[in-house]
Amino acid sequence: MKLSFQERYNYYTNSIFNSNKEYKVIIPESWKFHRQNKATFFCFENDFGEIRNKKLGSYIIVRNDGFDNENKPCFMKTRLINPNNNLGVLHFIIEFFRHWGPYYNNKNRDSILWSNKVSEIIWRGSPTGKGERLNFCCKYSKKYNVGLTNLFLYQQQKNKDYENLIKDRISMSDFYKYKYIISLNGNEKDSGINWKLASNSVIIMKKPIYESWLMEGKLVEWVHYVPLNDKLDNLDEIYEWCLNNDLKCQEIVRNANEFMNNFKDKNFEYELVDKIERDYFKYIKIYFENDENIKENKLLNDEEKETGNKLLNESNKKNESNKVNENKQGNESNKENENDKENENKLLNESNKVNENKLLNESDKENESDKENESDKENEKKQGNESDKEYKSAKENENDKKYEIDKENQSDKENENDKENNKENENDKENENKLLNENDKEDDCDKENEYDKENENENESKRIYMKYI
Repeated sequence: MKLSFQERYNYYTNSIFNSNKEYKVIIPESWKFHRQNKATFFCFENDFGEIRNKKLGSYIIVRNDGFDNENKPCFMKTRLINPNNNLGVLHFIIEFFRHWGPYYNNKNRDSILWSNKVSEIIWRGSPTGKGERLNFCCKYSKKYNVGLTNLFLYQQQKNKDYENLIKDRISMSDFYKYKYIISLNGNEKDSGINWKLASNSVIIMKKPIYESWLMEGKLVEWVHYVPLNDKLDNLDEIYEWCLNNDLKCQEIVRNANEFMNNFKDKNFEYELVDKIERDYFKYIKIYFENDENIKENKLLNDEEKETGNKLLNESNKKNESNKVNENKQGNESNKENENDKENENKLLNESNKVNENKLLNESDKENESDKENESDKENEKKQGNESDKEYKSAKENENDKKYEIDKENQSDKENENDKENNKENENDKENENKLLNENDKEDDCDKENEYDKENENENESKRIYMKYI
């Protein structure tokens, strides 16, 4: 599906420059200051460099993740796919490197053949997307290889379930190993959808609601991608379909690659964006609400005067209609509030009656239960007193038994001690007797020895005496 230069020019500009007429645009003074994600006035003195022909004039741009141009002709990275909003002018270079850098710089998108790919689902990303990505991972991270790479938007919520959603980062080359790549919107579009559609893997995503230089409004479900429903809760069915329709998936991949060939010539893209910028500065003239030319109707020519008057009249009419609508809405809301109050009072009265009856029934039940509780308490007290008495008597019996046992033990100990003492006394007496006997024996021996000595002495004396005689 090769689109011509003019076809793409008309798509990006919504054909607003084809009439060759100037647009007089009146904006508030506050637009001179940067407004995050909203339309902001710029000129070449304070431009960030994303507009190539910025010296040709001033312009309005919606930067970052904004997609609401407030019905003014603005340069935009993304806009809602909405035929009623025909003044947003899509631009190629806004956040070029984040969205288009991987598409132009990656040369490995065809390095893995379809037959060699893993028949599984893959997704990684940060938790942007107003909770859509977080909810998707909560539902499917345990079953499929999908996960968050960080929780920077949910750091204050220390939730273990969220921590379990974190999975390792993977490179673009690793993405190409899988047949089925998920695309989920971030704060507006998926910043990786450009290189995903150019890969030889099939893309699974819901129908786009935002469009950019990629021309998402031209993508067709079942032709360029496999569609998820808006709630993103039919992934199981889609995965099963992909497994059972391998040839159809390969056909969808070829269609997506053919679509992405519209952007492969970077010089062609620059020529197209240059044409859009030159026509914007040629046909769009920006005025501020407090400009003297607007206040005093001092425009350059009659045509501009008529244009200025028309613009002022349109703005006044819009303000008046807004006031009328506000008054109508106020009256309607007051009536609705009165009706709501009456209904609320009725409901309150009915609910009060119901509550009174409930309270009476509950109080009766409580009184009955209180009486039952009192009787139960008295029975418990009686049982408690009886049990106390039994416990005391049992304790006394135990103490008496212990006292008697202690007495018996003491008497047994005393008897044993007496026996031991008697034995010791007997042993002592025996030992004394032994000693006495031994002493007596020794004395007898000594006496015998002395007697023998005396006899010997007498014999010797007799011998001596006989010698001398």
